[in-house]
Order: sequence, then structure tokens, then C-alpha cells
Amino acid sequence: MIKAIIFDYGNVIHKWDNDIFLNKVVKKSNKTYDYVKEVVFGSRLYRKFDSGVISPTEFFEIIKEQCNFLMSKEEFFKAYSDRLFEKIKTNIDLAKKLKKNYWKA
Repeated sequence: MIKAIIFDYGNVIHKWDNDIFLNKVVKKSNKTYDYVKEVVFGSRLYRKFDSGVISPTEFFEIIKEQCNFLMSKEEFFKAYSDRLFEKIKTNIDLAKKLKKNYWKA
């Protein structure tokens, strides 16, 4: 019996482009693109955030300190969510089909 069907979100349900986010942070920082990219995605920091080991506030504060940028937490997470730019229709359709075939309320 199937009890759950789980999809990853990033680049499965929605395509995303980290450059959109990174460019917005770099514009508010005195650091280079490569430096910001390394701080955010090249270290273990992002994995800790993505897996829930550190909170969104901790993620923001660490990056803000290391990248020396002038953004509010709200601006930062708006920029972070702006990287989601296109739904992957075939996978969304598959999820809907699976729901129709397997969902029992």
C-alpha cells in the first residue's frame, strides 16, 4: 500500500536560479559575486539552513555579517524566494495525477 509520495521542491516542482538571488545580495554588498556565492552556497551554511539545523534568522544573520550587505531580513528572503521562477509543468501534472489515483481523504 502506498502511504506517501514525496517530491523534492527545487528543480523538481519549480526551477530556480541562484544567480537571481546572488546578484541581488551582491548589489547590496561590498563583496564580489564569487565571495557571496561561496559564503551562501559553497560552505556548509546552506546545507544547515536547508536541512533545518539553523533557523532562517541565523542563516540571514551569518550571511549579513560575512557579506556585509545592507538588506533587511524581509528584503533578503524576498530576494531568496525570487529565484523560484518557473513551474515544471510535467512534474506538477504528474503529482496531480498521482493525487487523483492515490489520495483518500
